[in-house]
Amino acid sequence: MGLFSRGKRTPGSAAEPRVPGPGLTLTSALDQDGCLRALGRTLLTFRVPEYTHLPTFTEASWAWNGEPDQAPQKVLICADRAGDYVLVALWPDPRGCRIGLVPLGGDQQPGELECSMLAAWRLRDLSLSRPAAGLAAGLIRLVPPVLPSGWVAEIVSAGGYRPSRRNIQIAARAAGSLFLGRAELFIEHREPRAARRFVRRHSRRQPMNEAALQEIIDDLARTDPGVLPHLQWLLVRARAMMLEHVQDRDSFWGDLDR
Repeated sequence: MGLFSRGKRTPGSAAEPRVPGPGLTLTSALDQDGCLRALGRTLLTFRVPEYTHLPTFTEASWAWNGEPDQAPQKVLICADRAGDYVLVALWPDPRGCRIGLVPLGGDQQPGELECSMLAAWRLRDLSLSRPAAGLAAGLIRLVPPVLPSGWVAEIVSAGGYRPSRRNIQIAARAAGSLFLGRAELFIEHREPRAARRFVRRHSRRQPMNEAALQEIIDDLARTDPGVLPHLQWLLVRARAMMLEHVQDRDSFWGDLDR
């Protein structure tokens, strides 16, 4: 889907299902941290992130529709060899870790993950089992990501600047421009006028702050639920793009005070 490039694929539309389809489960003798390290190494063989600070996977925002005591401890989103999104759910186990995989891309079926992801993963985790069981459709549901408190201040600090009120306001405006740019890209393929209205509506919000950034996320999810998989990447992608230009004095960084 173009996580690490400037995407060639058209984003999903509101007609697409909001609930991920069926998946599969397997096991690993590695603990959760070991599974994540093996997964990260696997994903790097598929593609190198476009930006220095862009991870190969990120935590998804999700809701569990099954029995509460059966919910996974963590749900991640990444892209397989073809660039299609996959949810990775993790259940720690005394013998290692149970893993659930749910493909989100197009018409991909769970069985196709063997070629698109699992074969390469097994080279980094020899204990990874063959698929042991299915994972029912609709158990995991994506929801809009929630902006962590202090998200903008952390970016300012990571760039080597003081998280002063002025610096945070300038960085928030830059983040807002990135959010609205992605929103316009997501919406305009099906309704260009709606995309322009969306941008105008949220551009009027002054000052641009974390509450306004969250409103963009929530409104975009309401406008087009089909982009929920893409929205899971919005925060980490915007952060990576902003930090990529920290040495560029012509960017917003040049307006910040040390």
